[in-house]
Amino acid sequence: MAITLYETTKLNTFKNFRLVSGVGGLDNPVEKVGILDWEFFSRQEGQFVHGEFVLTSLLFAKDHPEYIFEAVSDLILDGASGLAVKNIYYNEMPQDVISLSNEKRFPIFIFDNSAYFEDIITEVNDRIRFADSFELLEAKVE
Repeated sequence: MAITLYETTKLNTFKNFRLVSGVGGLDNPVEKVGILDWEFFSRQEGQFVHGEFVLTSLLFAKDHPEYIFEAVSDLILDGASGLAVKNIYYNEMPQDVISLSNEKRFPIFIFDNSAYFEDIITEVNDRIRFADSFELLEAKVE
């Protein structure tokens, strides 16, 4: 069972996350968490999977903001549920990325140094496992 992006926003590590676009996709399912870094340059279709919530610092786009649009487009095509950007290189998203995100209901968050990738991954995965356990117990009770 997956949880929704909205449910992830209630987790402790998400307290300083700011939703910048794609609010219509907060009901997107989150089945796992992935990291986008240099994978962007391999451009393999299906690199990310349906329901994957992706974390990145956008290091690969440090000097090339146009890469952000390409990366978000690829994530949407792969069926990723959303994107969280650590604000090391970007505090805002380019307008074309915001427009695409809103149109495709693909949430993009920006967060600061108060959250670490490892903590986000651990907390989201723990919540997904809890949801899975709860669903299994519900099925047994029925």
